[in-house]
Formats: sequence, structure tokens, C-alpha cells
Amino acid sequence: MAAIMGRVDGRDIYSYILKNSLGSRVTVLSLGGIIHEFSLLHGDKRVNHVLSFDSIEEYVENPFQVNKQIGRVAGRIRQAQFNLAGKEYQLEPNAGAHLLHGGRDGLSTCHFDLVDQTEDYLLLHTLLTEESDGFPGTIDLLICYHLSEESELTVRYKARTIDGPTVFDPTLHTYWKLSEQLAAAEIYVDSQACLELDAEQVPTGNLVTLQAGVDDLSQWTIAQSLTLDHAYLVDGDMTKPCVVVRDQEKQIELMVSSDRNGLVLFTANPCHQEAQDAGQFNCLATEPQTLPDSLHHPEFGDIRLQKGETKVMTMVFQLTALSSQNEKNPFSWIE
Repeated sequence: MAAIMGRVDGRDIYSYILKNSLGSRVTVLSLGGIIHEFSLLHGDKRVNHVLSFDSIEEYVENPFQVNKQIGRVAGRIRQAQFNLAGKEYQLEPNAGAHLLHGGRDGLSTCHFDLVDQTEDYLLLHTLLTEESDGFPGTIDLLICYHLSEESELTVRYKARTIDGPTVFDPTLHTYWKLSEQLAAAEIYVDSQACLELDAEQVPTGNLVTLQAGVDDLSQWTIAQSLTLDHAYLVDGDMTKPCVVVRDQEKQIELMVSSDRNGLVLFTANPCHQEAQDAGQFNCLATEPQTLPDSLHHPEFGDIRLQKGETKVMTMVFQLTALSSQNEKNPFSWIE
């Protein structure tokens, strides 16, 4: 049930496959908890709806954090510093003067150990220490991946602090590729506000009302006109999606739900920097999390954990193949 994809840091990197009776399949890598595949069967054709690379080296070398687990803290931390239990901590910046995606040695670089696996279930484990990532405190972390019969991928974190207080707010940095170009997709976000960001993409502490045609996606919006790197305020309600994406031919739909109040959306072309700079995007990254920089804006949410505390966080990604009356093959681009 596990195959070796390559080696990094002298360690084998394993791939684990989850599947259901519909033929849906998810492949997870032991490095960074990477989602290497989330594919559906469309007739007799298998289509992978996340960006993926052929080699583990490409995941390591690409700067876009493709499909990796991100943490300890997903979003930006202003000046890479924060106060915890009355003590100031200064971390090593990796985004100008600030910290982004958990820093250089964050969760995305972890080698996870297998705890358990069945046909549709995977449980991975790692230990986060101050020596490994620079954050205070030790976290015993379990991440569960479960693929349902409805092609819902549930990702659940169970973090337990061991020797002192810490901070923890991870995400899964998945790049979805529902069609050849992102311009062919439509997006809906259940939100009326997003964070105001300064020139360095760090939250100012203000929430701003969304503008139609710019960042308001509360009505179906064609992605062609969008350039996104936005942190949306969402309900954190697991009973409904915070974002829905579908291809214009209505052949595939993605729904994302989360129990936290933030959703970062990022339009990208991770494999082609010139296209990225030109706004020619082929992927949409979804990053459920607590609103970024909450360590400096407590009204955004509390991501601090005390010694001995256990915290559970959940997100769900559902892919659905939709019927279409258009006879044209919308997946001809993969051939």
C-alpha cells in the first residue's frame, strides 16, 4: 500500500494511496504530507485535479509550497515575532522582515511517520520541536486523511503540546487544477469581507468590505479577471462550504469547508514564473486557516496552546463529477 517515490535528506519518501468504490483516489506523500494526487474517474478517463510533479525533487525545489502541509502557523507573522505567556519570541524571517508558511524549516519539510493505513484512511505522525522549526514548545502532531464514498477528503489535525506553551494554526496548501487554465473556472466564496493588507501583504488589523468585480466572490465569478492573494473572513461552519469552484462546462466541482474563520485564496502558475508574472494562472490555491497574523490581532482568533492542551482542527475537500449536456470532452487538455 506504500511505494517509495524517492529520497530526501537520506530518507525514503513514501506514497500512500487512498481510494473509494467510485474509483476516486488520493495519494499522500510522507514528506510534507503532500497531496500528490486527488483524482476522479470521468468515464474511463482518470483525471488528477491537483497540480502534481513527477519527482520528489520538484516538490522540494519549487518555491510555491505545492500541496504541502504548512505550519506551525500558516499565515504571515509580522516582523517574525510574537508574545507568548509574557515572553517575546523572535523567529528567522523568510518573507522580507516577516515569517510566512511556518518559516524555512516548517511543517512542509517534515518527514512524517506512518501510524495506520486502511483502504480509505491514513494516519501520519511527527514531532515538532523548537530545534526543528524555531517555534517554542514541543507538539505531538497527528494528521488524519480520510477519503469518503462521496469523494470527500477530510484532513484532521490533532496537536498536543508537551513541554510548554506554543502556537499552532496549520493549513494544507493545495493547488487545484480543474481545467487547463484557471480562466475557465467559476468561483463562489461565502464571505462579505477580507483582511486589509499593507504593501508587504501583512494584515493591518482592519476588515474591508468586498468590491464587486474585484474581490467580492459572493456571486459566481469567472476567474479570468481575478488575481487573488486574499484572506477572506468565513464562518468556520463545517456544515457548508466556504468556497466552491467549478469548471465552466460544469464537469467538475470543488467544495471546501473548514472549522476556522479564515480562507486564503491564491491564483498561481507555479511551474512558469513568466506566466505567473503575466497573470496567466492555471491553479487556485485554497488555504483554510485562522485569519492571518492573529498573534498581533487577538480579535482574529486565538492560536496559542498551553502546556498539555490538545487541539483538533478539520477541513474537508470534496470533488464531484457533474453531468453535462455538452458532448465536448472538457478534459482533452490532459491528453
